[in-house]
Amino acid sequence: GTETGPGSSSVKDMAFFGKHLRVPCLRPTRDIFTHKSLAQIVAAAYGGPMLDEKQLCTLNPMKELTDSGGFDRIWMAVNATSMSLFIARVVEHMGGNVLRGVPLSFAKDYVSETATFAALVSALQKQPSWAAWSKKPACVVDRDELKDNVISAVKLACDSGKVECNAIPNDCRKSIWDQASWVF
Repeated sequence: GTETGPGSSSVKDMAFFGKHLRVPCLRPTRDIFTHKSLAQIVAAAYGGPMLDEKQLCTLNPMKELTDSGGFDRIWMAVNATSMSLFIARVVEHMGGNVLRGVPLSFAKDYVSETATFAALVSALQKQPSWAAWSKKPACVVDRDELKDNVISAVKLACDSGKVECNAIPNDCRKSIWDQASWVF
């Protein structure tokens, strides 16, 4: 017998036969009799290299969603360098450009016990001087997002009545990505 199951965090959303699923991080699975990891058992059986279990779903501040969930996952690592990389991506999503890196002194404030994503966003809305801020930021859709999610978001925006989707220029109707960039 073995202990099985996904890890507690997720890697990404995916579409699977019309359903949206979260892809869970993997966690080491151990044989309950030998206490060896299944990766060790398979590597020994086939004589191949063993999987580095420490690399299973390591937090990557360059891949985490730039939302409160992503913030929380980076925050739990209590690593100012990782948080500064995450903050730089949030700045970009807010229409800014980090000039010489997010100061570690700033990032350290957001790995403290009381730090929140809302507090980070509030601080960034003040447009700190270590970043350049666009006078006319434009929203460009994340092309790494699932196409089905983009389609749903455009439909939701159009159905809300807050966006006149009949006014989308023909040049912006060539792909869902162009439509979404115009809508948002």
